[in-house]
Amino acid sequence: MKKIKMKKRFGFIGTLMVAIFGLTSVAHADDHLKFPIGEGEFSWDTYHAFANEHDYSGEQITVMTRFAGQAGDDIYETMKYFAKATGADIRHNGTQNFKQEVATGLEAGSPANVTAFSLVGFLADLAKKGHMTPLDDDIKEYILNTYAAPDSWIKYGTAKGPDGKDHFYGVVFQTYINSLIYYSPENFEDAGYKVPKTMEALWSLIDRIVADGGKPWCDGLFAEGSTGFTAQTFMAEYLLRTEPIEVYDMYDKNEIPVDDPRVVAALEGYGKMVANDRNMADFSNLGRADWAKARHGIFTSPPKCYMTATIGSYLPGCCFPKDKKYGDWDFFYMPTKADRPDLPKKPMGGGGHFFTITKDSPAARGFLKWLTTPIASELWMAQGGFLTANKYANNGVYRDKAMAAMNALMGEADPWRYNVGETMPAAVGGGALNKAMVDYANGEDAATLLRGVQEVWDKNK
Repeated sequence: MKKIKMKKRFGFIGTLMVAIFGLTSVAHADDHLKFPIGEGEFSWDTYHAFANEHDYSGEQITVMTRFAGQAGDDIYETMKYFAKATGADIRHNGTQNFKQEVATGLEAGSPANVTAFSLVGFLADLAKKGHMTPLDDDIKEYILNTYAAPDSWIKYGTAKGPDGKDHFYGVVFQTYINSLIYYSPENFEDAGYKVPKTMEALWSLIDRIVADGGKPWCDGLFAEGSTGFTAQTFMAEYLLRTEPIEVYDMYDKNEIPVDDPRVVAALEGYGKMVANDRNMADFSNLGRADWAKARHGIFTSPPKCYMTATIGSYLPGCCFPKDKKYGDWDFFYMPTKADRPDLPKKPMGGGGHFFTITKDSPAARGFLKWLTTPIASELWMAQGGFLTANKYANNGVYRDKAMAAMNALMGEADPWRYNVGETMPAAVGGGALNKAMVDYANGEDAATLLRGVQEVWDKNK
């Protein structure tokens, strides 16, 4: 007889992508299922195919993630279906002290079987020390054939092992998009503005808004523990749209210095497009304004601003006024330059969680295969707050039309890139680069600031 048991432990989490409560849960095969098998628009054929090929009866596996609160409950649901399909006993620990608990488990020789990383730099550090198991080639092949921008996901799931060679370690599951510009359709309609399809058209829209006496943008840089991240994200998105993808990748890996002229131009491009008194509402308060509340300006009447940009697909759920629903706000893709075949076709930036094997077992390998199936994604999609790179997951299961639209957009990514702030060393991406954004908004020179960031990176090598 298999049963469900749940235990919750509460504590603060300083991350946008998880809620404030930790979760520990245990999934067995006879637990009540939220979505009856065989009903609805789910890809149940992929569930049955997986169940027929995998039997882990009597095996127990543990999974450690940063998913907690509602997100922890949501991943718990897909784990219940894995348990039902395979007979496995699967236990989830969503923790507020992720890095500390991962390190403690590894040092004690008792890590979770599966560990999910949102910071791929941390993943790479542990892989190099031999704490991860390379994944089966069939998982990699499946991703290459079924995911949008598959080379990108393979790229970020790959790291050097203790032998100095590249190995594929991580399966992406749960993602978000930064490449979005939010606006009020009502305000656009009242002013006669159209959604721009190219960067040139975006510039024209900015100029028209200013000529009409308005402000194109709202933004704020203050964020507890990560002040400056909104500007850093915009700079990265701008670089993705103005230089060949190789430049972004070299910048990400520090194969070109942070103060390379092309990177400096991206920061200055952010300044010309957004961070100036002509184009931004309350520009003098940019460095002190709360990053989330500042964006409410798109909803005022008359509009304090018309657009707010490059903050993840999670923004409406966490930070828009509670009375504003999809339709009161909408979004469009931050467009690229026209007629530039040397540039990426439709680049998107963002992040995701990569699930790895930190204690090998047949059931752990099976669980990572489960995460690549359409049904695994759909079971979370139907609950909300989830985007997937799996092209065969059915968008029809979404109850949230906004998430469905975002997920459809994500399927067009060509290529996908992680936000560099989350791949660089913490002292660089989360520290020096963020500070440089604030100093730049306060009028300091872009090249000088980025040269200082490079000096910090040099000290951390």
